[in-house]
Amino acid sequence: MENILYISVAAIAIAFIYLVAVTVRTLKEMQKTLFKASNTLDDLEKHLEPVLESSKKLIDNSNEVVTMVKTKAESLDGFFEAVYELKHEVMNVNRVIKNFTGKVTSKIDESSNMLTNIVQNGNIAVDLYNRWKTRKKKKGENQQDA
Repeated sequence: MENILYISVAAIAIAFIYLVAVTVRTLKEMQKTLFKASNTLDDLEKHLEPVLESSKKLIDNSNEVVTMVKTKAESLDGFFEAVYELKHEVMNVNRVIKNFTGKVTSKIDESSNMLTNIVQNGNIAVDLYNRWKTRKKKKGENQQDA
């Protein structure tokens, strides 16, 4: 029985040694993997530095452009306000011209009616004068015949 105990302790010791050996081998493999990952990250960092610098410059330039566009847009606000006011002034001038044109048209219509009446009265006067002249002529002829 004592032999079984020695054999069991020896088997446990061998198993423990095997476990330690496997753990050591696993830790060494893990160390190699972490070393490779570290190198990969270092290489990636080296490759990303120029990209990051370019990105920073691009962002800075974009911010400058945005600022310039904003400034230009703000400077155009006055222009657009002036155009808006000009639009209203043009509308006012158009309204005044329409009113003036309407008044002129009505005055022309009145004058036209008055002129038509004068021409008609003149025609009547000429017609009366011609009749009077014709009667006078006839009277003069009748007096000479008598």
